Amino acid sequence: MLKLLPQIQNIIDIEKIESTLLSNYIDYESTYEMLSEATKNYRDRLAIRFLFTGLPSENPIDITYQQFFEKITQTANLFASLGVNNQTCVSYILPNLPQTHYTIWGGQAAGIVSAINPLLESDSMAKILNESQCKVLVTLASTDKSGIWNKIEKIIDQVPTLETVLQIDIDNFSDKTKTKNIEKSNSPSYIAGSKKPVAVYDFDIAIALQEKQQLTFSRKFSKVDIASYFHTGGTTGTPKLAQHSHLNEIVNAYVTGSTLASESGEVLLCGLPLFHVNAVIATGLGAFMGGSTVVLLTPNGYRNPNVIPNLWRIVEKYKANAFISVPTILTALLNVPIAEANIDTLKYAVSGAAPLSVGLFEEFEAYSNINILEGYGLTESTCTASINPIGNAKIGSVGLRLPFQETKTVIFDNLGNYVRDCNIDEIGILALKGPNIFPGYKQKEKNKDIFFNDGWLNTGDLAKIDSDQYIHLMGREKDLIIRGGHNIDPGMVEDILIKHPDVELVAVVGQPDVYAGEVPCVYVTLKNEVSPKNLIAYVKERTHERAATPVYIEILSNMPVTAVGKIFKPSIRVMAIQRVLFNALNDAKIVADVSVEISPTKGIVATIYSTIQKDKIDTVLKGYTINYIIQTSALSPVSM
Repeated sequence: MLKLLPQIQNIIDIEKIESTLLSNYIDYESTYEMLSEATKNYRDRLAIRFLFTGLPSENPIDITYQQFFEKITQTANLFASLGVNNQTCVSYILPNLPQTHYTIWGGQAAGIVSAINPLLESDSMAKILNESQCKVLVTLASTDKSGIWNKIEKIIDQVPTLETVLQIDIDNFSDKTKTKNIEKSNSPSYIAGSKKPVAVYDFDIAIALQEKQQLTFSRKFSKVDIASYFHTGGTTGTPKLAQHSHLNEIVNAYVTGSTLASESGEVLLCGLPLFHVNAVIATGLGAFMGGSTVVLLTPNGYRNPNVIPNLWRIVEKYKANAFISVPTILTALLNVPIAEANIDTLKYAVSGAAPLSVGLFEEFEAYSNINILEGYGLTESTCTASINPIGNAKIGSVGLRLPFQETKTVIFDNLGNYVRDCNIDEIGILALKGPNIFPGYKQKEKNKDIFFNDGWLNTGDLAKIDSDQYIHLMGREKDLIIRGGHNIDPGMVEDILIKHPDVELVAVVGQPDVYAGEVPCVYVTLKNEVSPKNLIAYVKERTHERAATPVYIEILSNMPVTAVGKIFKPSIRVMAIQRVLFNALNDAKIVADVSVEISPTKGIVATIYSTIQKDKIDTVLKGYTINYIIQTSALSPVSM
C-alpha cells in the first residue's frame, strides 16, 4: 500500500525525507498504474461523491474506487478504439462531472489528454484544438443549455485532425447507463452542415460497450511520456500548451497529497474547475492516490449559486476535512453564517491562485476557526510548488518548497542572463527545479528564456526566501494579471487598444482589489481626444473574456518609459496602487496621503501619512495584498 510522506513542519523535515531516494517512496510508470494501485488498496471506498444541485438535501451519486477505475479503463479502451495512441490527443470541454475524471485518466492511459476552459470563445477553443492536433473531443450534448455545444458547432470545420466527438448528456447523471437498444444507439450521428464527416457518439453508451477489467490495447508506458496539455498564458490571449509527463503528475500528486493529508481516506471538497491543474492534481490524482473521497460540488463548482451559501452545511453532511479555494471564495464565505452547522471535521482550507491579504487571512481564521494554508503553484510546476505546513503556517508567506523540488531566488541582468543566486531575504526571481517541473511548452517557440542553467525554471515571479526557508511572493516580473483566479494576459488588452485610432501608447497592469486580488486597469497617452468610457466600451466589444475588460482607464500626458523607450511598467503599477489606496481611504472619510515605492528588500511598499488612528486605517486597507506602513504625520513629504 502506498504510504504518505511523514508530516512536514519545517525545512529539516523536508531534507530528512529527501535523504531517501524518491523512487523508494513512489515508482509508477503512469497515472493509470497509480490509480490501479489505489483501487487495489481502497476498492470499496468512495472515490467520488457528485452533487448536481449543490443543495444539502440532495442525494449524491456515489462512485466507489472499483467503479471509478472500471470507468477509466472503459474510457481508455474507447479512446484506443477510436485511434488514440501515445502520440495523439483527446481534448475535453466539460464542466466538473464524474465523466470528466473518466476522460482525464482514461485519456492519459490511451494517449494525451488536453484540458480546455469551457468559458473560452470558439476561436480560442479552435486554436487549442489545432495546437494539440485533437483527434477525439469529449463535450456536452447539444441539449445542454450552457452554450458549449453552440461554440463547438462553429469550429468543427476549423479542426482538420478532429475525427470523433463524444457527447455527455448533462441531464442524465445516473451511473447505470441505459442498455435498451444499446447497439442501435451506438450508431454515430453526424453534424448537420459540417463539411467533413465527424462522427458523434453518446459518451456513456460508448464506454459501456467497452471491456472494464483490463486494457484491450497494448501500450508500454514510460514516465517521460506526455500525459496531458494544459493551456496557460491567461484565459485571454494566445494559448500556450504546457506539457506534463506522467512523472510530473505522479510526483506532484504524491508530494502534494502527502503534504496536505494527515491520514489516508480524508474527504476533500472540489469546487475549482477540472480544466485547471489544481482540481486535476491536488483534489484529483493527489486525493485518489491516498484513498480520499472527492466531493464534486456541482458541474459548475463554486460558480453554482447554491454552493457558497450552503458550503458549511455541505461540510457537515459529508464530514469534509478540507477544501481548496481562492481568496474570492474565502471573502464570500465570510458572509455565510456558520449558524448551527457542525464543521468540526474541517481541518484546513487551502488558498492559492492569487495572493491572500494578511487581513483576509486573519479575519477568515477568526470567523471560521479553520486554519488557512496559503500555497503557490503554476501550471509549469504541474500544480503545487510550495505550501505552508499544517500547524506551522507563516502568515504572509506561501510556505515551504515541496520535497524533491529545489527552490531558490536569482538575479538576472537587463538582458535576461543569470548573474547569481540571491541571499537570504533578498528579492529576486523565483526559480524551481525537480521532477515536477514540466518539460516545456508544446509550441517550441514559446520555450525561449523559460529554462536556465541546466533545467532551472524561471517562474517570472518575484520572491524572497527567509532564514527558515519560507517563500514570500513580492510581485511579478511577468505581466500576468490574476483576477480572482482568472489569468489575464495584459498584452491582449494592449493589442486591442493600440489599434484604436486615437490611442498613442498603452500599458495594462493589475490594480489591487479587495475581492478579486487584482483587476485590470489601463494607462494611455492619446493622439486625439477620446473618453475613458469609450475606450472601455471599445475593449469590451473586442475581448473574448469578460474578466479582461478594464475597470479603469486613465489618460496620461506622458507615459513612463526606460532609457531605450520601453514602457516602464513598475512606475505604472505604483501609480495604480497609490490611486486605489488613496481612494479607498478617501471613501472611508480618512484624510491621508499615500506614497508608494519599490524597495529592494520589501518589494512594493505603500506609506500612509495620516493623523487618523492606525486601527481605522488598518480596517480599510487590510483586504489588499499590498505591504504598507503608517506614519502618524499630517502630510507626506511630497505634499509638504
